[in-house]
Amino acid sequence: MHTNKLCGPIPTSIGRLKRLNILHLFGNRMTGIIPEELCECVALTDLQVSRNEFEGPIPQGLGRLTQVRTCYLGQNFLQGPIPDSIGNLSSVTDLQVCWVLLAVEARCCSPAHARPPSLPFSSCSLPRTCSQGRSQSPSRSSPN
Repeated sequence: MHTNKLCGPIPTSIGRLKRLNILHLFGNRMTGIIPEELCECVALTDLQVSRNEFEGPIPQGLGRLTQVRTCYLGQNFLQGPIPDSIGNLSSVTDLQVCWVLLAVEARCCSPAHARPPSLPFSSCSLPRTCSQGRSQSPSRSSPN
């Protein structure tokens, strides 16, 4: 269902699709938040929702998707912290979170957070350009 000019939100009922393995919604005109219910699709191995117009935070429950190998969330208008649960993505080899306005807390003073978790990525895309401590957002021009 990628690059089909789909618009609107991901329905919360997506969480009922317990055997869903692949979700390719990238390159559409989807809006709203990425629903927490998506994290109930525990059989997902490939989650690609980049290049849309999603807003809000990355779902806290993302770490429940322990079978995910590819996870593309970038090129949306997501903002906030990357959830700690992302460290539970033990199968991920390709994670893309570019164009996310990150809210990073300084945790260096807390012994429990003295070192960030080690993640087994073979590819990891993070924003390259920053302006005043914030990532630059993608343009809101409509796709071709």
